[in-house]
Amino acid sequence: MKSMTGFAEATGQNDVYSVSVSVKGVNSRHLDINVRVPGFAYFVEYDIRSLVKDFVRRGKVDIYVSIRWTSDEALEIHWDTIHSYMKTIEEVLAMHPTLQGVISFDDVYHTSNFWDIADKEGLRDIVLSVARDALDKFVSVKKEEGAYIEQVLKEHLEYIEKGLAQIKGMLPKIYEELQKKVEEILSAYTLEGLTVKDIAQAISPLLVDEEIQRASMHIQRIKALFGKDDAVGYNLNILLQELQREINTMSQKIRHHAVGDIIVDMRSRVEAMKEHAMNVE
Repeated sequence: MKSMTGFAEATGQNDVYSVSVSVKGVNSRHLDINVRVPGFAYFVEYDIRSLVKDFVRRGKVDIYVSIRWTSDEALEIHWDTIHSYMKTIEEVLAMHPTLQGVISFDDVYHTSNFWDIADKEGLRDIVLSVARDALDKFVSVKKEEGAYIEQVLKEHLEYIEKGLAQIKGMLPKIYEELQKKVEEILSAYTLEGLTVKDIAQAISPLLVDEEIQRASMHIQRIKALFGKDDAVGYNLNILLQELQREINTMSQKIRHHAVGDIIVDMRSRVEAMKEHAMNVE
């Protein structure tokens, strides 16, 4: 089980480029990938998107790539142009002071091969290598958070199972009290034409044995998701909805003071589990 949230980063370099990649993940119903790379490295964006799909199945993932040159040869300073600019600027500002701050220095330096990367494969290799390292770390963070969520879910399920066992143990006494009430009603009124079958049909909606059995089955299915490395968030949410439905049905059927607090606790725990499940991939 993995969380959808997390953050990780990695760095690396070769003889030409120094690369930094950061990965951030948040909750989302589907896989939503956002990749930001420098304009000159546009050709690696598709490869990064494909790489992310190998690591993540669900959630919103933001990838930020920073690239710098490790060689000073990538930046060529035009010193003659700088001296010429400075002299001209002094003369112009003396005549037009309002131009202060407007002067541009765009021509005093030149980044070689800035938009036309000669070794695209070399740049692609180092970027994808660093991105893979960042995604490995990202998945590790997601697993750590997922392990915490799994432990919280286990604790809630343990209490719910205890609650179901308590209710099941109380049912004979509850049904006995119900039977006495029915006998009192029958002895107080003359119900012509009323058969035992009619009485059974009237009482059957108050029986919760099947709800307890189905709730227990849903709990076992939820437990089966624990420890899996696949994306289990969808299944987990569906099973929690089914578990909640069974508990809600029991709360409507059993209006007995002895089980009221137990059902309220189970309902609150399912709600807490659903909140945690929203963060499961």
